[in-house]
Amino acid sequence: SRWVPVRERSRSLSLVYSGMFMGSMIGLTLSPQIIHTYGWPAVFYGFGSLGLVWLAFWVSRAAANPASDRLCTPEERTYIEANTLGNRSVDIHSAPGAVAVKAAPVTEGIPWKLLLSKKEVWAIILCHFCHNWGTFILLTWMPSYYSQVLG
Repeated sequence: SRWVPVRERSRSLSLVYSGMFMGSMIGLTLSPQIIHTYGWPAVFYGFGSLGLVWLAFWVSRAAANPASDRLCTPEERTYIEANTLGNRSVDIHSAPGAVAVKAAPVTEGIPWKLLLSKKEVWAIILCHFCHNWGTFILLTWMPSYYSQVLG
């Protein structure tokens, strides 16, 4: 909420999730060739090493907010801070580029009973559960499969 302007949040989430699935797809596509060439442990050493490289990049580059980012230009910082919620709300129905700041709405808590009484919410929960179950079963059984089936 501190980095992504309100109007760009959907795009931001779609990039994050598509990147996550692209990474899985590329990793699962490359793994058999890596195993065939270097043996099954190489997959874990290789992807683990890539993870450490990414961690080093992230730690050296990431900042908690635009104000503390040393690489963020003043123009970027102004745009981001003017178009994120922070301690106020942003009128997303105004013309693109225009920011209408209004008082933050009073929140009364999440209406859990109403939310959980909707069949659409349960459909999303079920789909999310099934997707995660399949993904994590695949990922947790992969080492055994590589070791026992692929040698």
